[in-house]
Amino acid sequence: MGLTQRDIAENVVTALSSSAGIAPMIWVDPKTGVDFFIGVQYENNEMESLDQLRNLPLSVNTANGPTTVPLSNVAKIDRVNMPGEIAHYNIGRVNDVYVNVSGRDLGSVVADVEAALKTVDFDEGVSYTLRGPVATMREGAVTLGMGLLTASILVYLVMMAQFRSVIDPMIIMLAVPLGFSGVLAALYLTDTTLNIQSLIGALMMIGVVVNNSILIVDTANQLLKKGRGPEQAAIEATSIRFRPIVMTSLVLIASMLPLSIELVPGGEAMIPLARAMIGGMLVSTFLTLFIVPCVYSLIKRPESVTTTESTA
Repeated sequence: MGLTQRDIAENVVTALSSSAGIAPMIWVDPKTGVDFFIGVQYENNEMESLDQLRNLPLSVNTANGPTTVPLSNVAKIDRVNMPGEIAHYNIGRVNDVYVNVSGRDLGSVVADVEAALKTVDFDEGVSYTLRGPVATMREGAVTLGMGLLTASILVYLVMMAQFRSVIDPMIIMLAVPLGFSGVLAALYLTDTTLNIQSLIGALMMIGVVVNNSILIVDTANQLLKKGRGPEQAAIEATSIRFRPIVMTSLVLIASMLPLSIELVPGGEAMIPLARAMIGGMLVSTFLTLFIVPCVYSLIKRPESVTTTESTA
């Protein structure tokens, strides 16, 4: 009959949808020059049953001229049950289950889902994989965790070169865990989850709290060179740098406050970041002013005492 599989498929596609997908056409209005996209399709009520599909006319070129034959003459059409598509993931077949989270955070929902899945006795060769936002969240958390660790190491190495000391950077880095304790406390008290945004806030906080600690240690070192004892140098350095440290922290906290209480429209995504920074700055600022000088005075020893002990 001169029909190919392509001809039959194009006729069926045109009947069930339109010719736009297989033979798109453009008509240009000669008066306005506007382009119009043209597609041909059947009326909706002409393809509502299997019998109507079997009687779909196919154009055929014969010796007597063009004519039509029903689709049932060239194809066997039966109703069967089968999936609309066969999905694969990492070469293996999968059945996707889509779930939306409402009213709860993603992390707690994932924990409950995984706990429920562990109670299911799957057949041999059957397993489950959590994808979508869950995988993105976990990959982001790992990346930011590595970023926090890398940032801390780089800051320590830079300070070690700057101060030409191994001990001074360690004293300065005491501000980092103090800041993290404030981050966790703020997230807990405000019922905010530990997510990507809050980890970014913690990462941003490192630079500020380390800078505050640097001010104290650097000033104390300068006072040591002037003949002050470790305790006196630590106390004087804290009193000298008290106002700059507190003012810097308060300015940062004040700038983050509108974001943390949803005063800024559209800033919901920034709430965990702002709360993490505020909590870290509040706790680290005041603990740094107390703990860093104490540790400094305990670790540093007067040169006169060291010289006397070595002579004895």
